[in-house]
Amino acid sequence: MKKLSLSLAILVLSWIPGGPARAADEWLPILRIGLKSDYSQQRHDAVKQIDTTTVKGLRALWQVLESKSDPLRIDWYVREGAYEALLAAEGEEAEAEILSVLKGKKYPLAKEAIVYSVIWKIRKSFVDAEGGNDDRMRERARALLRQTRGIEYFKLMLPRLQKYDPEGKWYEWIKLAFEDSDPRVRMAALQGFLFYPRDETIQLLLDNMVRMRDLEKKNKKNKIANFEEWIHNRYVLEQLTGQYYRDVVEDWLQWWTVAKDQFSLKSRVEQEAGEDEGRGRTVVVRRGGVEVTVNMKIAGDPNGYPLLVLSWQGYEPEYFRPWFHGVEEFCKVYYLLMPMFDDFKGLARGAADNIPLYPTKRLAEILKGYMEDTEIDKMAVLGHGPAACTMAMMLAVEAPEKISHLVLISPMSAGSAYRDAIANVKRQGQARKNPELVKGADNILIDPKTGKPTYEAADAAESGGMGRALMNLRFADPTLPMIGNFEYLYRRPGGTQVMNDSSWAVKSIFSGGKTSLPTLIFMGEKNPWTPLADMKRVEMAFTRSWVARMASSSEFPFASEPYEFTRHMEHFFTKFAPVPREKEDDKQKQK
Repeated sequence: MKKLSLSLAILVLSWIPGGPARAADEWLPILRIGLKSDYSQQRHDAVKQIDTTTVKGLRALWQVLESKSDPLRIDWYVREGAYEALLAAEGEEAEAEILSVLKGKKYPLAKEAIVYSVIWKIRKSFVDAEGGNDDRMRERARALLRQTRGIEYFKLMLPRLQKYDPEGKWYEWIKLAFEDSDPRVRMAALQGFLFYPRDETIQLLLDNMVRMRDLEKKNKKNKIANFEEWIHNRYVLEQLTGQYYRDVVEDWLQWWTVAKDQFSLKSRVEQEAGEDEGRGRTVVVRRGGVEVTVNMKIAGDPNGYPLLVLSWQGYEPEYFRPWFHGVEEFCKVYYLLMPMFDDFKGLARGAADNIPLYPTKRLAEILKGYMEDTEIDKMAVLGHGPAACTMAMMLAVEAPEKISHLVLISPMSAGSAYRDAIANVKRQGQARKNPELVKGADNILIDPKTGKPTYEAADAAESGGMGRALMNLRFADPTLPMIGNFEYLYRRPGGTQVMNDSSWAVKSIFSGGKTSLPTLIFMGEKNPWTPLADMKRVEMAFTRSWVARMASSSEFPFASEPYEFTRHMEHFFTKFAPVPREKEDDKQKQK
């Protein structure tokens, strides 16, 4: 019966005629009923139906966004319904209400939504212009927006923004948000500046950098309070200018004093677009009859300690930035683009069931070959998530002479631990009375007798809701827009693949006994996927290991607590990392 009601509700929502402008407040009953639904799709669509051409509708939207309800119910996806509703917020009354909110002291989450609605307006304008009524062309335009970043995005959008927003009012909304006292609103504005590039933004970012530096001089506690904004401010500045002065404010100001009269984004695009930005390295590696192309993006202190970063399977490593900007102050970071299964040539297919198991061990062997071919004497390896952490540990065994130490973010002790994690997630869903979580856990739990999921979704809407509910638990705050960015901007297209089967275990990786490799393990205390008991099993494999328990984090501690994450990393590298050979040589030269 519930399956029928979900499909029926979505049908009703999609049937309402006339777009956002609806007579007699037809959206009100939909909103009241929809927000109580157990299904995220229905809650999303209910918010999306609000009539934002009226002040009454906008104020109803503000109330939804500011509500103190369960963040797993009014999560990032439901808030995206608000962004879509705000696409229709036009006309004198609506725009006056938006300006009133942006200039006022209330409704920080409403202000965040207004900024993100600008991003949505820009993206929608591009898709409408490029795709028209052709579904294939529209999808192609969306894909282009997901894949294009930095200078190439500026090249794409600069000529078009003048047409989309001729009076510049959208940009003024972002600027007002950037002046807000709430850090979350300013963080949204920084994202807005990336999607709406303008020359005048550079001065705003430099002024903000000086402001935060001066606050830190007055009280060192301000560094902790402003750290997240600081690294994002710096990241946007780097993206717009193409300069890389890291955290040295004086160098940024000195450069701008010389460059500001000649600099423009338009001229930078004309000079640099299409060029290799110099931070990537792509090589084809062949080992044991298998060939794979390995791509790395390199950033950070050129003289810093070499750190190889293995990203979450199936995602662009760019998602680490700007959260790793603090780490880049003392490390030279090699962000590895983890190859997809189809990127390998010469691989034998898996077992009799023909499931393509990801060749984790083989990639570790290949990376060992890559490291042997470089001039790097020693390097650290960081893995994010169970799959990448498994790869990092295998790589440490394959190349003990090259790997100096490990950083593991949310690892697992064994393939079999995944089943325990799913059971833990299901218990969380039951405790929260969240059926999407419960069914989502059952959906990824395979019945060994039938080989099928314990629960199968009735339709695409229910399947999507279960997937989003499970993903929400990977983040400490499921309301954050960055969760949508992670999915929309960094997920890579690719076929079905399983990173590891259930036969592997940390004990079998280190079959020779405990390893003395210095190891830092990050554990988010809000993470149901890798609970503390399992972290203890991982820790037992090392004689020199430290667990950083992050009280306000789930599986992305560098994003939830960037200052604490950076502090742990800096302490670890300062105290336990050996000096690379090239630095020893420099010391001898100085003597």
